Amino acid sequence: MTVVNKLDKFLKATSLALAAVSIVGVLPSIANDEPLTGEAETTLVAANPVTAATVAADGRAQKGLNLSDAQLEKIYALKNQLADAVGPKKEELKSASRKLKDLLTQPNLDRGAIKATQDKINALRSDIANQKLAFRIDMSEQLTPEQKEQMRLHSIKRGMGHKHHRGGFRGKSRGPAQT
Repeated sequence: MTVVNKLDKFLKATSLALAAVSIVGVLPSIANDEPLTGEAETTLVAANPVTAATVAADGRAQKGLNLSDAQLEKIYALKNQLADAVGPKKEELKSASRKLKDLLTQPNLDRGAIKATQDKINALRSDIANQKLAFRIDMSEQLTPEQKEQMRLHSIKRGMGHKHHRGGFRGKSRGPAQT
């Protein structure tokens, strides 16, 4: 583990510990269903490591955008709309995938049923991808030109960084090589 990774891990742990300590002072207000005001409200917001300024146009955490409350509300609503629209389709996709696996493991394969199930899976994946794209466009429309530029620069910098190797064999050894 590099020094940078160790430092990053330490900072995350420290942030969570500070958040927990800060929230303890707010708990009596929360337990009594009292509205948070003044110092308690500020403490709770400050204790949260992911604040209003850290939501990105693609739904992931992104530092430095300084989103307004109105932007956050709109983005939150869009995110909920996406979840409501995509959630049932994801469940349907899981079900269709299980059905395809079942069809492929039957003693007698029905090519028509297999193809129809695969077509359904492809349509669901396409639908979900199109809804996610529409969500990203709608979220991007909520950003100011400066925020869009920050997102673009971040995207460019992220693309130029270290590429993680995703290939390779990660299972058990297959034994000695056959000759």
